[in-house]
This record gives sequence, C-alpha cells and structure tokens, in this order.
Amino acid sequence: MSIKTRVSLTLFGIVLLLTYLQSTVLEHAITGSFEELELELARSDLRLPEDALEHEVRHLAATAANWARREAIASIVDANDRARSSDELTIEALRQNDLALVQVLDAQGRVVRSLRAAPVGFGDVSLEAIPESAQGRSHPLAFDPRRPRPIEGFLLSEWGPLMVSARPLPAAEPGASPRGTLVLARAIDGDVIAQMRLQTNVNFSLVGIDRASADPQLEATLALLQAGEDAVFDSLSNEELSGSTLMRDIHGQDVLLLSALIPRNVSAHGVYAFDVAFLLGFAGQLLVLLILYVVLHRGVVRPLLSFSRRVVKVREGTAQADALALDRSDELGDLSREFTSLYTRQQDFQRQAIEASRRAGMSEVATNVLHNVGNMLNSVNVSADVIRGKVARISTEDLTSLASRISALGDDLPRWIQSDPGGSQMPNFLRVLAAEMESARDSAEIECVALCEQIAEIGALIFDQQQLAEPGGFEEQVDLVERTRTALRIAIGEDGDVEVRRGHWEPLAARSDGHKLLQILVHLIRNAVESYPDTECGQRWIEITISHTPTGARIAVSDGGCGIEHERLRTIFQHGFTTKPDGLGFGLHSAANAAGELHGRLCASSPGVGLGSTFVLELPLDPGPATSLAA
Repeated sequence: MSIKTRVSLTLFGIVLLLTYLQSTVLEHAITGSFEELELELARSDLRLPEDALEHEVRHLAATAANWARREAIASIVDANDRARSSDELTIEALRQNDLALVQVLDAQGRVVRSLRAAPVGFGDVSLEAIPESAQGRSHPLAFDPRRPRPIEGFLLSEWGPLMVSARPLPAAEPGASPRGTLVLARAIDGDVIAQMRLQTNVNFSLVGIDRASADPQLEATLALLQAGEDAVFDSLSNEELSGSTLMRDIHGQDVLLLSALIPRNVSAHGVYAFDVAFLLGFAGQLLVLLILYVVLHRGVVRPLLSFSRRVVKVREGTAQADALALDRSDELGDLSREFTSLYTRQQDFQRQAIEASRRAGMSEVATNVLHNVGNMLNSVNVSADVIRGKVARISTEDLTSLASRISALGDDLPRWIQSDPGGSQMPNFLRVLAAEMESARDSAEIECVALCEQIAEIGALIFDQQQLAEPGGFEEQVDLVERTRTALRIAIGEDGDVEVRRGHWEPLAARSDGHKLLQILVHLIRNAVESYPDTECGQRWIEITISHTPTGARIAVSDGGCGIEHERLRTIFQHGFTTKPDGLGFGLHSAANAAGELHGRLCASSPGVGLGSTFVLELPLDPGPATSLAA
C-alpha cells in the first residue's frame, strides 16, 4: 500500500471516527432532550381530550342543575302533576340538548319518568347500567341524603361510554328533603368525539376496557396502565406517537381507555436540528480533512513520492545517484541527502565486491584451465615421445651402406646386381625398407594429428579463458547452445568425475551480452558441481536443459547435491549470503544482478536438504527494460 493511500485512509478513518463521536454526542444532547420535551408535550396533548370530556361533563351537570330547578320537572314526582308536567320532557327537548336519556326518580329512588333517545344503532338495546324500573335505593344515580354530593362523571353502558349527571329535585317546602332525583345522560358517540377532536386538535378515541382487552394491540398498553402507569406512549413511526391513559367512572373504577395519536412535531424539529448540526459538523470535518490532505500531500507525500520515483530511476540506471537529493531545507531534504551519500558508498562497495568476486572466480577458473592445459601438455609430451621413438626406430645404416656401395660400383652396378648374390637381393631390400619407412611415417602422422588436436584444444581453453576475462558490455547475437558448451568447458573441462546430462537443448539465439551470459552460466555450473559435499558421495552429475518459453528462453541447471532449505530460498540471492566456509557471498548475488542487466531473472528451487536444487535463468529473446535483482 502506497503512503499516499495510507495517509488518505488514515485521514478518512479519523473523519469517520469524529463523525461517529459527533453523531453520538448530538444524539444524546439534542435527540434525547427533544424526546423528553416531546413526551412532556405528548402528556399535555393527551390531557386535552381528557379535559374536554370533563368540561362536557361539567356542562351536562350545569344543564342537570338548571333542569332540576324547574318546578315543572320537579313536580313530576307528584302524581297529581304528572300529566300536566309531561310536556316539559320530550324527545325533541332531548335532541336539542344532545341528551340520550332523562330519568326522574322519586325520593325512594323509583323511576317515575324515563325518556330516552338512544344513539344510532342502539334503539332496541336496553340499559342495565341505568335501569328504567329500579326499586328503592338500588338505582345507581338515586340521590342519597347521607351523601348529598351531586353525581357527575362517566358511566360505561350497553350504549357505550356515557356522560351522566344526577341532581336532587328541590323540596316542595322549605326545610324538607328533596323530592327526588333528576338524571341526565349523554352518549359519547362518534359525533361527540369528532367535535372534541376539532376543539382539541387531537386525534383520540375512547373505548371501554372490555373492548380494549380484546384487542391484541391494546392489550399490552392496558396491562401497563393497570399496573400503575398514569400514561403509556408508543412510537408508531417517525411522524406519529401513540398515547394512552385510563379514565374512571362515577364509581371510581378505571373503565375507559383514552388513546390519542399525537404528531411528533418536536421530534421532527429535533431531527431537523440534528441533521443541520450533523451536516455542519461533517462539512467542517471534511474541510479540515481537505486542509490536512493538502498540507500532508504537499509537505510529505509528494516529496516522498518524488524521492521514491528517483530511487527507482537510479536503480534502473536511467538516472545518476545525485538525482536522489531533494532541493529542500527540511528533514526530508536532509534524509534524501543522507540516503544519497549512503547509496553512493553502498554502490562503490558493491562494485568493488562484485569485481573482487569476478576476479576470484576468474582466478579459480584460470586455475582449472591451467590444470586442464597441464593434462593436455602431458598428452602432447606423450605424443612427442611416441613420434621421437618412431623416428628413432627407422634404420638408415643399411640404406647408407647401400648408397656407398652403389656409388663405389659405378658402371659395374648392373653386373653386380645380376651376378653377385648380394646385389640380386637389393630390390627386395629396398621394398622391405620402403615398407618399414612408410609404416613409421603413417604412425608418426597419426601421432602428429593427435598432437595438433591437443594443441588446438589447449588453444580453445585459452581462448575461452580470454572470453571470460573480456570486459563485455555490448549486445550481440548469442547462440545459447554454443555458449552453454563453452561454459561447460570452462567450468568442468576434462573432469571425468562429473556426469553431464543433456536434457532438451533447443537451438535458440538471443541478442544479449555474451560475456555476462557466459559468466552466469559458468558460475551456475560450478555451483552445481560444488553442491556435492565430497567426492565420495557417489556419482556426481549435473543436468542442463535449454528450452523456449512464451516470454523467451529458459536455461535450467540441476544437480543432486546438498539442496537448499526452504527458508533460505528467499535470501539465497542476497548480498553476503553463502553456504561455503570460505565463501564471500558475492557469486549468486552478482549472477542475479547480471541476469537483471540482461533483462532477465534468476530463480532457484529445491525439494529440500539433500535432494538437490535447480537454478533457472530466464532471458527474453527480445530484451526489454532491465531488472536489478533476481526474483
């Protein structure tokens, strides 16, 4: 992950954390306060229909008190005046005053007169809560002299909830007991509820607890109210709140459930205030984030990215080490200058180490070449001795004696050949002598050919050593098979203890630095030969394959030697890494760097310790940008 991405993610994380903290604080400071205020206002709104109902009860009580003072109504209890007073109580009078029931009771609580205008749908339903033929004091609204307090309030009936009021009828004579009781009842029907909704601006309903307990949605609310809660509020949505409370009847029992739907105006304002505060805070944090990002990007990230790009260019060889220094007077400038100095010293040391490694390797190769040349010189000496012996065995004394005799005979030579027994053997002698000399010549010629071949091999070894010692540095068309053979001759020579197994050798040519390629191959082959712990471990072998890959050429050098630990495979190409007691750790590192300079890479694999290893050199047939180290 780049430092730019890391800084961006860090700043973004800080903003998220601050946003979360801001949201939490605002939720507790604003939302909590608004919720408490909303509950208080909801309680006030819930009391509005309750107060309106009680106001209607008081209005009904005033009507009852007014009617009770009418002599025409009070005299109904007098049997002599019932017919005359019946015109005061009519259905029309009930409807004009929105009354559902009027009863006149005598002093004993008997119903003297009852007139009703039942709500719509309840015309045939009788009332048990307010009996129309009660006897004695059993009527629930009859005036009791022992409790002269007027009765007013609510009563749950078969017609639904009723507002009722009972007033004593005045006595016929001063100081006497009241003549009876006037009972008025008003049904709390849909019209009354609708009218009160308009008055209170609260959407509420009023039902008996018997119906409420049968409703699963109201059952839990009713249970809380009956457990002692004065009001219960439930959040129906973000826009609406439900509030419920119980109302008592004239007997002091909770019989009515008042439920109201209350708009969450306060919460809406709270949410709006929360959103505004949150957006302002978030915008401020984004502004701070932008400022921090710009400052960090210009002051830290951009210089570091520039420094990183310069390091890459220097590593790739497209820029000099002096380009690493940043023209700054702060800590980053000091860091870049110190890094430039360290990099320059490290490069100098690495060049010296690589040169020392190359010279050490060349010295070892030269020693090996001299050893092979010495072996071949021994063969040359043997061939020369054989030739000298062959020549020495050719006898010239008989030929010299024959030549002297022929010279002495002069013109008598024909006679001597014909008549003298010795002269007659001269042709046979010459034939035998010629055959011996021809045989000696053929043998000497064979030895001379072998001698020339050995001298040519010595010349080839010296030429290979000269190639290895060349400075290189230029690209040419390189035959990979021929270059591998040359590396084998330099690294192994005539060593008969090493079996060279040729795998698949595909004829390939690449445009590359042949000198560096030869150095890499010689080192890999020598490394494979030296991987065997001792010469008594059995037959030593190495296997070399040359093959074509989709990206170029592949040269693999395998051995059955000591192998490599899995953990060391990641560090085997690092500078200073070595497994040899007298090694300096330059060989594989310099070979890997050389492979990178050839636009390729060098990698190693091993099944484990004691199971051998394989080093693979990959080269592009069409070279691209160079890499610095092996993969």
